[in-house]
Amino acid sequence: MRLNFVSWHMSGSKRNDHSYFQAHQPVYQQQTAEGHSVRALYMFTAMADYARLTKDSDKIKACKTIWKNITNRRMYIHGGVGSAHIGERFSFDYDLPNDMAYAETCASIALIFFTERLMRIGRSSEYADIIKGALYNVVLASTSIDGKAFFYDNYLECIPEFLKYQHCRHGIRDKYHTCSCCPPNVLRILADIERYIFLWPKMVSRSISTSQVPMNSLSMKPGARYRLIQKCRGVAGT
Repeated sequence: MRLNFVSWHMSGSKRNDHSYFQAHQPVYQQQTAEGHSVRALYMFTAMADYARLTKDSDKIKACKTIWKNITNRRMYIHGGVGSAHIGERFSFDYDLPNDMAYAETCASIALIFFTERLMRIGRSSEYADIIKGALYNVVLASTSIDGKAFFYDNYLECIPEFLKYQHCRHGIRDKYHTCSCCPPNVLRILADIERYIFLWPKMVSRSISTSQVPMNSLSMKPGARYRLIQKCRGVAGT
């Protein structure tokens, strides 16, 4: 069964398309985002971490080159990336159709991870802008108010007559997905959201953080009008 699955997964155009697996060039020689969008962005995140830890200027430059390709030519206005439904992948520059957008929620979360790693290398408002756009317009918007239903893909245009003939698109948030990678990914980034807001001055929101430790209390209140209110309480050592 396992061999049959591998044979099926590698069949057709993917078999000889090394770019789908980001294996077409040595990773730090790649200049454009190719292949499966989520896996690519996870790899770019690791590349940025390694470049920062080794203080390798060439590797840092390579990561920034890929990031600029994504954000300038392969990203939707709402922070979605990975426009092709077939293969859940990056396609080519400026291939950003509104009605056929894929823009998987996990891909935008992975873009946030990659961008945050670059912000660790050098703080810049352009990184904060991308994180905020993807977080507010894709990650939060993909989730229902009660947190029980999710968009897997986040297209920008929804025509009911068109969706009638598209079995893979329902036009509503679903409670269950055949591939349920997005819901837990949303939960883990929301659980970590105070780190983005309070540790990076450029990542502002209308929020209050209160940390309680023995004999001390610290309160932070960044000023902005984004309607995200996060209150954190904790005890030292927990």
